[in-house]
Amino acid sequence: MSAELIVSHLRKQFLVGRPAVDDVSFRIAAGEIVVLLGPSGCGKTTTLRCIAGLEHPTGGTISIGGDTVAAPESGVHVPPRLRNIGMVFQSYAVWPHMTVTQNVNYPLRHRKVPRDEAARQVARVLEMRRIPHLTWVYDDSIEKAADLDLLIREARMRDKSINPHVDETAAQDDSAEESEGDETPPGARSDAT
Repeated sequence: MSAELIVSHLRKQFLVGRPAVDDVSFRIAAGEIVVLLGPSGCGKTTTLRCIAGLEHPTGGTISIGGDTVAAPESGVHVPPRLRNIGMVFQSYAVWPHMTVTQNVNYPLRHRKVPRDEAARQVARVLEMRRIPHLTWVYDDSIEKAADLDLLIREARMRDKSINPHVDETAAQDDSAEESEGDETPPGARSDAT
């Protein structure tokens, strides 16, 4: 499931300094993939955090699927949990005290997916990643935390309307960076903030 996202004249001003985001507007059609590009500090992450509801914009509006979720001038701020958004952060979101299965299942449990269905989804993701043998391993014993991180991202993104993904070059594996180059995925649109 996906939904249209409309950001109109978005502004985020922190207590001091210039605005982190100043008059940003764009429309993303349902199912469209868009990449926000720009130098460090230009407002990419702040824009995504405003969309997710983790930051309160100081101006403009944000609509998801036709519903206004942020409009500070009108006093509208829909909490993140009610926005139907799966957010992926740039740092690895792995809980070392939980097994691979528990980590992948966590967002499903939080959304109250029935146990049988959650177990099927977790098994499918582990099989897709070709690591079903790691099911009951604790993540601190896995050499590549990025593999577990990818599993969590896949589980979090199931059945979400919008899936903002924050991923800085510094957080990427060097070998993946070399193989990917600077190409934008086919069908994706690249917008600079």
